Amino acid sequence: MTSLELARSAAKPADSLEAYDLVLRGRALSARQTRAANAEARSLFERAIELDPKYAPAYVGLANVNLRAALVGWTQDPGEALERAEKLATQAASLDGLNAAAYALLGEVELYFGEYDRALDQLRQAIELNGSEAQSHEGLLAVLLFRGDLQGAIAAGETLAQLQPDMSDAAAFHLGMAYVLADRGADAVRVLQRLLGRNPEFLYGKVQLAAAYAETGRQPEAEQLAVEIRRRYPNFSTDEFGSLLRDSTLRAKLADALRKAGL
Repeated sequence: MTSLELARSAAKPADSLEAYDLVLRGRALSARQTRAANAEARSLFERAIELDPKYAPAYVGLANVNLRAALVGWTQDPGEALERAEKLATQAASLDGLNAAAYALLGEVELYFGEYDRALDQLRQAIELNGSEAQSHEGLLAVLLFRGDLQGAIAAGETLAQLQPDMSDAAAFHLGMAYVLADRGADAVRVLQRLLGRNPEFLYGKVQLAAAYAETGRQPEAEQLAVEIRRRYPNFSTDEFGSLLRDSTLRAKLADALRKAGL
């Protein structure tokens, strides 16, 4: 074993078996990716922290609940939820410096604060600590995409797919966008159709799939989706979609694909 593996094996376990059980149950609920399950998981993680205030995984779980609420729209104040997630993940890292999930969460939070370089540093540290931590590769996919490294983003997304075949909605969306921008429309269609098969109400997934259809010559399907999007979301803005992309050339390319689809 390496010195890092020995140190990790000696990392502090939960003082309370009940706290440990609550965290496991909270993780299972979080994986369902529904608003109700996220709210229930929040209660379990909060209870775990009450029972064992020094148990880092409980803080990671609660940080993740806040991050997902902010990204999916399950809170009235996404900015505040992101700040809570950052504070909780920082606390988890201070309690257990070998907790890769804490650094992965910090990377994701920095990403959505627009601090791409800091996000990349945190995510690389998470992967160095644990290369099989799926959330680290999910965050790496997003930050490399937004920085304009399409091939790096796709590599991270495909690694994530091996670690977690049922990747989150956000990860599937980001991988689909990377495929579209890298002129791999057929791969984008495959990933996005699977995403919408399990979550047919995911607006951004529909938007990205419309662009993928347009880029692969499936114009009738693209236009049909565009009509549905405009009918259900009349305030959708083509210009704002993809605004997190740092490279203006990529933003323009994405906007062209959306216009081609009829958006």
